[in-house]
Amino acid sequence: MAIKSRYDVAADRMRLELQSAEGASQAYWFSRRQWLALLWRSRAVVQELGLLPTAPVAAKAPRPRPPQPIEAGAAEPVMVDGIRLKVEGEGAQLILVIGKQGRGIKLPAAGVKKFEEMVLMQAERAGWDPQAALQRLKATMVARTAMNRASRNSRPE
Repeated sequence: MAIKSRYDVAADRMRLELQSAEGASQAYWFSRRQWLALLWRSRAVVQELGLLPTAPVAAKAPRPRPPQPIEAGAAEPVMVDGIRLKVEGEGAQLILVIGKQGRGIKLPAAGVKKFEEMVLMQAERAGWDPQAALQRLKATMVARTAMNRASRNSRPE
C-alpha cells in the first residue's frame, strides 16, 4: 500500500491518499488540527516502539508552494472525523474514522517511522509550525490531567 500526502492551499487541508497494490485509491482530508494531532500520536507510537522520533528541521521561513492541481481521475477526498494510531505487536494500526465507520491500515515498525517523517515533512512544507503545535498539545494534555486530578480530589466523600 502506498501512502501519499500533500497540502492543498485552496482547501487549507492536508490530503492523504492511500493506494492499494491493485491501483485503487482513496483520498482523505485532514484539518490542520487533525494533522498536527496525528503528528503527536505518531511521535508517541514511534517512542513506544523504541524508535527515535524525527527531529524537526531547523525553523526557517517556509517557501510557499503554488497549489498543485489534483490529477484527473483522482479519488474525491472524504473528510476524516477522527484519527487513532495505536501500537499493535511490532507495528501500529492507523484508524481513520469517517462517520461511524473506521478504515484501518496496518503499518510495520519501519512504516510507522516513515509515516511519522512524512507527517512532519508535510506539516513543515505547509508552513505550519509543528514544534509549537507539539508543545501546545503537550501543555493541553498536562492541563487536562491536572484538571482531572483536581476534580477527583475535590469530590465530597
